[in-house]
Amino acid sequence: MIIIIIVIKIIIVININIIIIIIIIIIIIIIIIIIIIITIIIITTTTTTTIIIIIIIIIIINNNIPLAALVVGGGYMRNDGRFSASQDCCGLLRVSH
Repeated sequence: MIIIIIVIKIIIVININIIIIIIIIIIIIIIIIIIIIITIIIITTTTTTTIIIIIIIIIIINNNIPLAALVVGGGYMRNDGRFSASQDCCGLLRVSH
């Protein structure tokens, strides 16, 4: 009787392990499918994402980095050592630090 019970327990444990492995495999497959879908979306919307990234970079430049303003538009050093940049075109970039 004891041997039969042990065998049954082993079978149950093996089944649980197999179920866990199957669940893990299913999760991995789902993750792979999601990654593929995301890459397809990224490939199809590459132009819009790059435009968005460029806009974000421009916002960061406008907010934080005075030297980047020198690259984007004409800039000059003031007498007190601070950097000022202004872009004449449409007043898009007016930075003073």
